[in-house]
Amino acid sequence: MIVRHVYVTRNENLEPVNFIKKEIFLGVYAAEDHSYVGLKEFTLNFMNKKGISVKKCYGQGNDSAFIMSGIPNGLQ
Repeated sequence: MIVRHVYVTRNENLEPVNFIKKEIFLGVYAAEDHSYVGLKEFTLNFMNKKGISVKKCYGQGNDSAFIMSGIPNGLQ
């Protein structure tokens, strides 16, 4: 699980003047249910346990696949 976040520095008028991108490796975890719903629930529970708010989060995929096919119907 990797979390990418952005630190925003603002000037005295609260305008953004600098952005610093960071990535944090949180570990490798096994999800038992590899369906879309299973992976979504696993991710939301994981983020909640780590105290990470998902209100400003979005997902990112790098291969144009919504969810990768596996055995059966899920991510391998």
